[in-house]
Amino acid sequence: MTPDLQKHHEEMDAFDMIEHLKQLYQGRAMQERFDVSKALFGCKMA
Repeated sequence: MTPDLQKHHEEMDAFDMIEHLKQLYQGRAMQERFDVSKALFGCKMA
């Protein structure tokens, strides 16, 4: 965890920290899954 992110989460309990991290990174993961699926389905069999 980066120092800035660690300082931001120092006063939070575990549940709130996990929920905040999910909000930060969940959108990026969804976009990456979409891009991989799009590339996979775009491939044609020879």
